[in-house]
Amino acid sequence: MESIEEKIFDLVKNGELDGISGVQNDSAGRKARLVIRLKRDANANVILNKLYKNTSLQTTFAVNMLALVDGVPRTLNLAQALKHYIAHQVEVVTRRTQYRLRKRSARPHR
Repeated sequence: MESIEEKIFDLVKNGELDGISGVQNDSAGRKARLVIRLKRDANANVILNKLYKNTSLQTTFAVNMLALVDGVPRTLNLAQALKHYIAHQVEVVTRRTQYRLRKRSARPHR
């Protein structure tokens, strides 16, 4: 959060980002909060677009979601990947529980 705050200060100081009157870091613990105060005549949407363009407030990255589905490699979208991951986790927990139950049933009672 501090790096974004410093980048905004640099942009305001260099005159690349007009319309900001102050930046306040209200972060506490694990919550991140950065308050940006605008001047009266500033357009909030223009400032927001400039912040997205010149800082790391908005970052994009590419992900190759290749997975084996029923033994066949497939490229998945996020929803499909999550669905298959959850199904896999259910299978893992079920198999582990069945194994522990078989192991416990085979043990002699006292």
